Amino acid sequence: MNRYLSFCRLLVFASIATASMAAPKEDQLILKVKELYEPAFPVTVLARGVTTGRAEVVVGIDPDGRAVDNLVVAYTQPEFARSALEVLKNSAFVPIQINGEPAAIRARIKFTFDAQGVVISLSAMEGAMVWVDRVFGERTTSKIGRLAELDQAPSTTHTVQPRYPADLAKQKISGKATFDFFVDENGKVRLPARVRSDHDEFAEASVDALMEWQFTPLTRRGQPVIVQMRQEFVFNPKS
Repeated sequence: MNRYLSFCRLLVFASIATASMAAPKEDQLILKVKELYEPAFPVTVLARGVTTGRAEVVVGIDPDGRAVDNLVVAYTQPEFARSALEVLKNSAFVPIQINGEPAAIRARIKFTFDAQGVVISLSAMEGAMVWVDRVFGERTTSKIGRLAELDQAPSTTHTVQPRYPADLAKQKISGKATFDFFVDENGKVRLPARVRSDHDEFAEASVDALMEWQFTPLTRRGQPVIVQMRQEFVFNPKS
């Protein structure tokens, strides 16, 4: 089983898809829904006269197609975010294969709710929530802060250097591994996804170390915020 997620741009369907892709590339994978339970429209939101809403979640999906980690990154009402998370707890996706092997992947999923019969729209498009704001005039709360918006620069309180794989060190093989990841409101590393690596062993060693990193919790205008970051690890047998 993979111990890290593949960094993919996914096409996401809200029902079981019948179309297939021969030898899909990593940036063109199709994530198909196997089980998806329809959420109840939040009564507390309806009582306030709100009849539509959205939430966007970054999801880590294991090789068996189960959501193993979920991070809400945007919503129009907090209740929609909680409802989306409840749906994902009981959802299953058709397992993704990369190069013929089951793979863990990271997907960005958008949920669209409607009080007249809940409609769930799943999308992996970046910037979708911004588009919704412009068209529908609804205010979206984005939980992800850009570096320029932060009250302070990101800093670590604890770091661990990756273990150099013994077999590669013995052969004096050098290389790099780059990971994209999120730092949540508590400063914890979440949902690391491999962007590139010269060897799988470098990737495994890097993610094992990265998951032990701890950051100072970050804020935007005094409010806790999630930050998306990248880290490159260099393996050099001479060092």
